[in-house]
Amino acid sequence: ASDGLRASLAVVLLHDLLVSRRWLDRRQEAVRRLLSQQDRLRAAFESAAAAPAPASYLTFYLVNTLRRSVDAVVDALKADGWAELSPLGASAKTSAVAAPRPVGAPPAFCRDALFDGVLVFPPALRELRTHRLIADGSLLPMDRASAAAALALAPRPGSVVIDACAAPGKKTLKICALMGNKGQVHAFDADA
Repeated sequence: ASDGLRASLAVVLLHDLLVSRRWLDRRQEAVRRLLSQQDRLRAAFESAAAAPAPASYLTFYLVNTLRRSVDAVVDALKADGWAELSPLGASAKTSAVAAPRPVGAPPAFCRDALFDGVLVFPPALRELRTHRLIADGSLLPMDRASAAAALALAPRPGSVVIDACAAPGKKTLKICALMGNKGQVHAFDADA
């Protein structure tokens, strides 16, 4: 991204290069730059895909910033005795949140360093399923892919957005939050 290629555009182009290849316009400079690194990118992608999966998966929750700010949700969790750990980067294997919790230790969470407004929790955490922030809609389960799609779009307030793959609606909610609830989002889904 330091050579002028926006990170959000790079994510979309990388997906198209390695997964779908449907929308690549080889006349665009950004596409040509990405294609020049195709072998290196594919090797890194295949290496990551071949890595052993963690025994248990982390769970990701979107902070509904139309209800509360990320800091307000973090403060509420801390006030209820939760421990905030260092942010999660690209690899879930390096997160202390993924480690088993010692008996008597408080439940823990961390921020997702890659996706603003996403908090990371250990799997199957009973204390989270019944937490008031879940009940009032301030925290919603969301996978990283949905967060990535909304953040790659990077809509500005006042935008008009069509979400043609909207069910169950969390990506649409993130888009609305990124727009500051100012603009229009038309949400459709074949399965809705």
